[in-house]
Amino acid sequence: MQPLTFGGDYRQAIRATLLVAPSPYANIFKIYTFLLPITLLLVQLRARTGLLGPWVVVAGIWLLDWIVLDHLPAPPVFAHFAGFLFGIGTSWGPSILHSLTLVVMGMTLGAAFFSPSRLTEKAEMHAARLWLGMATGLSLLLLGTKLGWFGLHGVLLRIADITQWRGDNDIGYYAYGLLSALGLLFLARSICIIAPQWVVTPLARIGGATLAYFFIGNALLLILPSLDWLPFWGKASFTVAFLVFCGGATLIWDQLRKAFPVLQTPVRVAQQMTGLLLGHRKSRTLSNP
Repeated sequence: MQPLTFGGDYRQAIRATLLVAPSPYANIFKIYTFLLPITLLLVQLRARTGLLGPWVVVAGIWLLDWIVLDHLPAPPVFAHFAGFLFGIGTSWGPSILHSLTLVVMGMTLGAAFFSPSRLTEKAEMHAARLWLGMATGLSLLLLGTKLGWFGLHGVLLRIADITQWRGDNDIGYYAYGLLSALGLLFLARSICIIAPQWVVTPLARIGGATLAYFFIGNALLLILPSLDWLPFWGKASFTVAFLVFCGGATLIWDQLRKAFPVLQTPVRVAQQMTGLLLGHRKSRTLSNP
Protein backbone atom coordinates (compact mmCIF):
# COMPACT_ATOMS: atom_id res chain seq x y z
CA MET A 1 0.00 0.00 0.00
CA GLN A 2 1.41 3.40 -0.97
CA PRO A 3 1.63 6.08 1.72
CA LEU A 4 -0.49 9.20 1.44
CA THR A 5 1.04 12.30 -0.11
CA PHE A 6 0.03 15.78 0.87
CA GLY A 7 -0.56 17.06 -2.65
CA GLY A 8 -3.77 15.63 -4.04
CA ASP A 9 -5.19 13.03 -1.66
CA TYR A 10 -7.97 15.19 -0.21
CA ARG A 11 -10.41 13.36 -2.50
CA GLN A 12 -9.27 10.04 -1.08
CA ALA A 13 -9.71 11.45 2.45
CA ILE A 14 -13.27 12.56 1.64
CA ARG A 15 -14.12 9.16 0.16
CA ALA A 16 -12.64 7.41 3.21
CA THR A 17 -14.68 9.65 5.54
CA LEU A 18 -17.85 8.74 3.65
CA LEU A 19 -16.91 5.03 3.86
CA VAL A 20 -16.77 4.58 0.10
CA ALA A 21 -12.98 4.02 0.07
CA PRO A 22 -10.38 2.56 2.44
CA SER A 23 -8.13 4.82 4.51
CA PRO A 24 -4.43 3.86 4.45
CA TYR A 25 -3.07 2.80 7.86
CA ALA A 26 -6.18 4.08 9.66
CA ASN A 27 -8.68 1.29 9.07
CA ILE A 28 -8.11 -0.14 12.56
CA PHE A 29 -9.53 3.09 14.02
CA LYS A 30 -12.57 2.90 11.75
CA ILE A 31 -13.16 -0.63 13.03
CA TYR A 32 -12.84 0.53 16.65
CA THR A 33 -15.28 3.39 16.04
CA PHE A 34 -18.01 0.98 14.96
CA LEU A 35 -17.20 -1.99 17.16
CA LEU A 36 -16.90 -0.27 20.54
CA PRO A 37 -20.57 0.87 20.74
CA ILE A 38 -21.75 -2.54 19.52
CA THR A 39 -19.53 -4.23 22.10
CA LEU A 40 -21.41 -2.37 24.85
CA LEU A 41 -24.60 -4.10 23.69
CA LEU A 42 -22.82 -7.45 23.69
CA VAL A 43 -21.60 -6.84 27.25
CA GLN A 44 -25.14 -6.00 28.32
CA LEU A 45 -26.42 -9.14 26.59
CA ARG A 46 -23.78 -11.22 28.36
CA ALA A 47 -24.77 -9.70 31.73
CA ARG A 48 -28.33 -10.96 31.16
CA THR A 49 -27.78 -14.30 29.43
CA GLY A 50 -24.20 -15.27 30.17
CA LEU A 51 -22.06 -16.21 27.16
CA LEU A 52 -25.00 -18.03 25.58
CA GLY A 53 -26.43 -14.78 24.18
CA PRO A 54 -23.23 -13.54 22.48
CA TRP A 55 -22.52 -16.97 20.97
CA VAL A 56 -26.09 -17.15 19.64
CA VAL A 57 -25.39 -13.81 17.94
CA VAL A 58 -22.22 -15.29 16.40
CA ALA A 59 -24.13 -18.35 15.17
CA GLY A 60 -26.77 -16.04 13.66
CA ILE A 61 -24.09 -14.01 11.86
CA TRP A 62 -22.63 -17.08 10.18
CA LEU A 63 -26.07 -18.43 9.31
CA LEU A 64 -26.89 -15.08 7.69
CA ASP A 65 -23.52 -15.16 5.90
CA TRP A 66 -24.15 -18.67 4.55
CA ILE A 67 -27.75 -18.02 3.44
CA VAL A 68 -27.60 -14.38 2.25
CA LEU A 69 -24.41 -12.33 2.51
CA ASP A 70 -22.09 -14.73 0.73
CA HIS A 71 -24.32 -14.64 -2.36
CA LEU A 72 -24.85 -10.88 -2.66
CA PRO A 73 -22.82 -8.93 -5.25
CA ALA A 74 -20.99 -5.83 -4.05
CA PRO A 75 -22.80 -2.63 -5.14
CA PRO A 76 -20.71 -0.70 -7.70
CA VAL A 77 -20.36 2.63 -5.85
CA PHE A 78 -20.70 1.44 -2.27
CA ALA A 79 -18.58 -1.69 -2.56
CA HIS A 80 -16.26 -0.60 0.27
CA PHE A 81 -19.20 0.44 2.47
CA ALA A 82 -20.96 -2.90 1.96
CA GLY A 83 -17.76 -4.85 2.51
CA PHE A 84 -16.66 -2.84 5.55
CA LEU A 85 -19.98 -3.15 7.39
CA PHE A 86 -21.41 -6.46 6.23
CA GLY A 87 -18.67 -8.37 4.41
CA ILE A 88 -20.53 -8.28 1.10
CA GLY A 89 -18.17 -9.02 -1.78
CA THR A 90 -14.49 -9.84 -1.42
CA SER A 91 -12.97 -6.38 -0.97
CA TRP A 92 -12.84 -6.10 2.81
CA GLY A 93 -12.25 -8.19 5.86
CA PRO A 94 -12.83 -8.54 8.66
CA SER A 95 -16.15 -6.71 8.30
CA ILE A 96 -17.80 -5.05 11.29
CA LEU A 97 -20.49 -7.73 11.33
CA HIS A 98 -18.10 -10.68 11.07
CA SER A 99 -15.66 -9.06 13.53
CA LEU A 100 -18.21 -9.60 16.28
CA THR A 101 -17.02 -13.21 16.13
CA LEU A 102 -13.56 -12.07 17.24
CA VAL A 103 -15.08 -9.81 19.92
CA VAL A 104 -17.05 -12.69 21.42
CA MET A 105 -13.98 -14.93 21.21
CA GLY A 106 -11.99 -12.29 23.13
CA MET A 107 -14.81 -11.93 25.65
CA THR A 108 -14.78 -15.69 26.21
CA LEU A 109 -10.99 -15.82 26.53
CA GLY A 110 -11.06 -13.04 29.11
CA ALA A 111 -13.80 -14.70 31.14
CA ALA A 112 -12.07 -18.09 30.94
CA PHE A 113 -8.68 -17.01 32.24
CA PHE A 114 -8.96 -13.62 33.92
CA SER A 115 -12.13 -13.70 36.03
CA PRO A 116 -11.95 -12.25 39.57
CA SER A 117 -11.82 -14.58 42.55
CA ARG A 118 -15.37 -14.28 43.88
CA LEU A 119 -17.28 -17.54 44.04
CA THR A 120 -20.06 -16.56 41.60
CA GLU A 121 -17.52 -15.34 39.06
CA LYS A 122 -15.53 -18.56 39.43
CA ALA A 123 -18.65 -20.39 38.22
CA GLU A 124 -18.76 -18.00 35.25
CA MET A 125 -15.10 -18.78 34.57
CA HIS A 126 -15.83 -22.52 34.41
CA ALA A 127 -18.76 -21.88 32.04
CA ALA A 128 -16.52 -19.67 29.87
CA ARG A 129 -13.92 -22.43 29.68
CA LEU A 130 -16.62 -24.80 28.48
CA TRP A 131 -17.62 -22.33 25.74
CA LEU A 132 -13.98 -21.80 24.86
CA GLY A 133 -13.41 -25.56 24.63
CA MET A 134 -16.34 -25.93 22.24
CA ALA A 135 -15.19 -22.97 20.11
CA THR A 136 -11.63 -24.33 20.02
CA GLY A 137 -12.83 -27.79 19.03
CA LEU A 138 -14.99 -26.34 16.25
CA SER A 139 -12.09 -24.18 15.03
CA LEU A 140 -9.78 -27.20 14.91
CA LEU A 141 -12.43 -29.15 13.00
CA LEU A 142 -12.89 -26.31 10.49
CA LEU A 143 -9.15 -25.87 9.91
CA GLY A 144 -8.71 -29.63 9.68
CA THR A 145 -11.38 -29.72 6.97
CA LYS A 146 -9.68 -26.85 5.14
CA LEU A 147 -6.35 -28.70 5.33
CA GLY A 148 -8.02 -31.70 3.73
CA TRP A 149 -9.34 -29.55 0.90
CA PHE A 150 -6.39 -27.25 0.21
CA GLY A 151 -3.38 -28.89 1.83
CA LEU A 152 -0.96 -27.16 4.20
CA HIS A 153 0.49 -24.83 1.55
CA GLY A 154 -2.98 -23.81 0.37
CA VAL A 155 -4.16 -23.02 3.92
CA LEU A 156 -1.02 -21.01 4.74
CA LEU A 157 -1.39 -19.08 1.47
CA ARG A 158 -5.02 -18.24 2.26
CA ILE A 159 -4.06 -17.04 5.75
CA ALA A 160 -1.07 -14.96 4.61
CA ASP A 161 -2.77 -13.33 1.61
CA ILE A 162 -5.25 -10.79 3.00
CA THR A 163 -7.22 -10.80 -0.26
CA GLN A 164 -8.26 -14.43 0.27
CA TRP A 165 -9.73 -15.65 3.58
CA ARG A 166 -9.60 -12.25 5.24
CA GLY A 167 -10.93 -10.29 2.25
CA ASP A 168 -13.66 -12.88 1.69
CA ASN A 169 -14.58 -13.11 5.39
CA ASP A 170 -14.10 -16.86 5.20
CA ILE A 171 -14.87 -18.67 8.43
CA GLY A 172 -11.39 -20.25 8.27
CA TYR A 173 -9.90 -16.81 8.98
CA TYR A 174 -11.84 -16.57 12.26
CA ALA A 175 -11.08 -20.16 13.25
CA TYR A 176 -7.39 -19.39 12.74
CA GLY A 177 -7.88 -16.15 14.70
CA LEU A 178 -9.12 -18.00 17.78
CA LEU A 179 -6.36 -20.61 17.66
CA SER A 180 -3.62 -18.02 17.11
CA ALA A 181 -5.02 -15.91 19.98
CA LEU A 182 -4.81 -18.94 22.25
CA GLY A 183 -1.24 -19.59 21.14
CA LEU A 184 -0.21 -15.97 21.72
CA LEU A 185 -1.90 -15.96 25.11
CA PHE A 186 0.07 -18.98 26.26
CA LEU A 187 3.26 -17.52 24.79
CA ALA A 188 2.70 -14.27 26.71
CA ARG A 189 2.02 -16.23 29.88
CA SER A 190 5.21 -18.22 29.39
CA ILE A 191 7.22 -15.02 28.91
CA CYS A 192 5.75 -13.64 32.14
CA ILE A 193 6.89 -16.77 33.99
CA ILE A 194 10.34 -17.14 32.43
CA ALA A 195 11.51 -13.60 31.65
CA PRO A 196 12.90 -11.23 34.31
CA GLN A 197 10.67 -8.47 35.65
CA TRP A 198 12.58 -5.72 33.83
CA VAL A 199 11.48 -7.35 30.55
CA VAL A 200 7.90 -8.17 31.59
CA THR A 201 7.02 -4.75 33.05
CA PRO A 202 7.57 -2.61 29.91
CA LEU A 203 5.94 -5.26 27.70
CA ALA A 204 2.89 -5.26 29.97
CA ARG A 205 2.71 -1.46 29.85
CA ILE A 206 2.84 -1.52 26.05
CA GLY A 207 0.16 -4.22 26.01
CA GLY A 208 -2.04 -1.98 28.13
CA ALA A 209 -1.70 0.92 25.67
CA THR A 210 -2.21 -0.76 22.31
CA LEU A 211 -4.37 2.05 20.93
CA ALA A 212 -1.47 4.48 21.39
CA TYR A 213 0.88 1.89 19.86
CA PHE A 214 -1.34 1.56 16.79
CA PHE A 215 -1.65 5.33 16.46
CA ILE A 216 2.09 5.98 16.69
CA GLY A 217 2.99 3.13 14.34
CA ASN A 218 0.39 3.98 11.71
CA ALA A 219 1.23 7.69 11.79
CA LEU A 220 4.89 6.88 11.15
CA LEU A 221 4.02 4.45 8.34
CA LEU A 222 2.15 7.24 6.56
CA ILE A 223 5.24 9.43 6.34
CA LEU A 224 7.89 6.77 5.73
CA PRO A 225 9.11 6.30 2.14
CA SER A 226 8.98 2.97 0.35
CA LEU A 227 11.70 0.52 1.39
CA ASP A 228 11.51 -1.70 -1.69
CA TRP A 229 15.13 -0.89 -2.52
CA LEU A 230 16.40 -2.52 0.68
CA PRO A 231 17.57 -6.17 0.61
CA PHE A 232 15.67 -8.75 2.67
CA TRP A 233 17.89 -8.46 5.76
CA GLY A 234 17.71 -4.68 5.56
CA LYS A 235 13.91 -4.82 5.59
CA ALA A 236 13.93 -7.33 8.46
CA SER A 237 16.33 -5.20 10.51
CA PHE A 238 14.31 -2.06 9.85
CA THR A 239 11.09 -3.85 10.90
CA VAL A 240 12.59 -4.91 14.23
CA ALA A 241 13.99 -1.41 14.86
CA PHE A 242 10.64 0.15 13.91
CA LEU A 243 8.70 -2.07 16.34
CA VAL A 244 11.15 -1.35 19.16
CA PHE A 245 10.94 2.40 18.46
CA CYS A 246 7.12 2.31 18.51
CA GLY A 247 7.26 0.41 21.80
CA GLY A 248 9.57 3.03 23.30
CA ALA A 249 7.36 5.86 22.05
CA THR A 250 4.32 4.13 23.60
CA LEU A 251 6.10 3.90 26.96
CA ILE A 252 6.87 7.64 26.77
CA TRP A 253 3.21 8.35 25.99
CA ASP A 254 2.14 6.17 28.93
CA GLN A 255 4.45 8.13 31.23
CA LEU A 256 3.13 11.46 29.94
CA ARG A 257 -0.43 10.25 30.44
CA LYS A 258 0.33 9.60 34.11
CA ALA A 259 2.18 12.89 34.56
CA PHE A 260 -0.60 14.96 32.94
CA PRO A 261 -4.02 13.70 34.13
CA VAL A 262 -5.80 15.91 31.57
CA LEU A 263 -4.71 13.40 28.90
CA GLN A 264 -6.86 10.77 30.63
CA THR A 265 -10.04 12.85 30.40
CA PRO A 266 -11.37 11.17 27.18
CA VAL A 267 -10.85 7.73 28.76
CA ARG A 268 -12.67 8.76 31.94
CA VAL A 269 -15.58 10.20 29.96
CA ALA A 270 -15.80 6.99 27.90
CA GLN A 271 -15.80 4.91 31.09
CA GLN A 272 -18.58 7.00 32.62
CA MET A 273 -20.66 6.65 29.45
CA THR A 274 -20.04 2.91 29.51
CA GLY A 275 -21.27 2.70 33.09
CA LEU A 276 -24.43 4.65 32.25
CA LEU A 277 -25.17 2.53 29.17
CA LEU A 278 -24.73 -0.67 31.17
CA GLY A 279 -26.94 0.59 33.97
CA HIS A 280 -24.23 1.15 36.58
CA ARG A 281 -23.70 4.36 38.49
CA LYS A 282 -19.98 3.78 38.66
CA SER A 283 -17.69 2.15 36.18
CA ARG A 284 -14.46 0.52 37.30
CA THR A 285 -11.46 2.59 36.27
CA LEU A 286 -9.31 0.82 33.72
CA SER A 287 -5.57 0.92 34.19
CA ASN A 288 -2.50 -0.44 32.51
CA PRO A 289 -1.08 -3.61 34.05
